[in-house]
Amino acid sequence: MSSDPHVYGGPSTSMQIPRCPPQVSGGLFQSNLMGDEAATFLKNFHPDGYCALPSVDCDDSIFSMCLQGVNVSKAVKLWLETLLWPPDVDCDDASDWGASWFELAVSFYMYTGFRFPVRIGGAGNKSRYADYGSDEALILPGHQHAAVLQGICLRNAIQTLSTVMEQKIFPTFKTFKCRILTRFGMKGVVAGVPRRPIIPNPCETMDFVVNYVSNMTGLALNEPIFVKDLQPTLLFDRIPEISAADRHNRYASFMKGLRKRNACAALDDDN
Repeated sequence: MSSDPHVYGGPSTSMQIPRCPPQVSGGLFQSNLMGDEAATFLKNFHPDGYCALPSVDCDDSIFSMCLQGVNVSKAVKLWLETLLWPPDVDCDDASDWGASWFELAVSFYMYTGFRFPVRIGGAGNKSRYADYGSDEALILPGHQHAAVLQGICLRNAIQTLSTVMEQKIFPTFKTFKCRILTRFGMKGVVAGVPRRPIIPNPCETMDFVVNYVSNMTGLALNEPIFVKDLQPTLLFDRIPEISAADRHNRYASFMKGLRKRNACAALDDDN
C-alpha cells in the first residue's frame, strides 16, 4: 500500500495515544489496549465460536428495489454473508468494543471494491446519483465524499435489504455510540454497532483505519475512503443497472404492498 499520507490506506506512521488509558479488565476485550497494541488485537480478531447468520437466498430482482444501486446492493449482501458474530449477539456485553460504521464501510469497500454513489440532485424518484469516483462526483464539495457518509450509506443499504428481503440479514441493534476509534487517538464518539463481528479482511481494514485516523485533520471522518490500485477480493457477475427512478418506483410499490399485507394481517388478528 502507498505510504503517501494523502492516500489513505498506506501503512501507519504515527499514532496519538490517549493520555489516560482505562484500567485493565479481563475477558475477550482487554480495555487497556491502545494504539498499536489495539490495532494488533483487531488485526488478529478471530475468536472461537463466532458464526454467520443463517444464509438467505434471494433472486437478483430484489436488488432492483434498492435505492443506491443494483450491484452495490448485491455486494452488500455478499459481504454481509462473510461476517461472523458472537453466539450471544442479541445480548448486551459492556466489555465488547463494538465496531464503528466507518470500520465496516472500509471493510466493505476493500472486500468488494464498491463505494456508495453520491447523490448530486433531485429527490425521491427524481434523485440523481454519480459514481463515487467519477469526475461528476469529484467536483462536488469534499464533505459529500466523506467517510462518515459512506458508513451511513452502508447502514441504510442494510436496512433497505432487510426490508425488501423480509429476512434478518444483520443483527438488530439499538443506536450505539462507538468509542473504539479513540484507541487510535480520535476524540469523541462515532456511530457503530455494540457487538464486533469478525470481518473478512481485518489486517487490511485496520491498517487503513489506523492510518486514516493518524492523518486526520479538521472534521472527524471527513476525508474520502480511497485505496490506490485496490484489488478487491469479491468478484461476481454484474447485474444490468436500472435508473434511480425505476429503483425508487419499485421500492415504493413494494412498500405499498407490504403495508397492505401488514394491515390485512392486523385485521385478521383482531377477528
